Amino acid sequence: MCSQEKIEKTVFNVDSEGRLDLIVEFVDEPLIVQEQTAKLQGKLSMKVDQSSHNRRFDQFQKDVEEITSHNRIKSSGKGGAQQAEPASIHRKYSRAFSGVHLKLSSSHDIEAIKSLPYVKNIYNNYKIKANLPKKPKKHM
Repeated sequence: MCSQEKIEKTVFNVDSEGRLDLIVEFVDEPLIVQEQTAKLQGKLSMKVDQSSHNRRFDQFQKDVEEITSHNRIKSSGKGGAQQAEPASIHRKYSRAFSGVHLKLSSSHDIEAIKSLPYVKNIYNNYKIKANLPKKPKKHM
């Protein structure tokens, strides 16, 4: 089974607006890993620079805009179909995880995004709720 068929058969988490809710992982090491590596190498005072992650986020934003705008133009060209919402980055992660929370209108863009050289993987963004036990009421 080719990867495009795999993506088409995958059931994606969809938000209330009908957009795919995804987590994109980058190949870059998270900041905490970079800091621990520096400590192990004896560079105790080395402060890890956030700027490389900021450049990655900027590059990803540009690449996603290019990918999704190309596909929106293709899909809206037939019969003047309504244009889909552009992709949007809802959160950027760099401290303990290197990646972004991304919302997409179409699964057709996933393969192109996954093929970017700095993208490690793409995951569904599952909502997880914890059912914590209620604290017993104190009797006076």
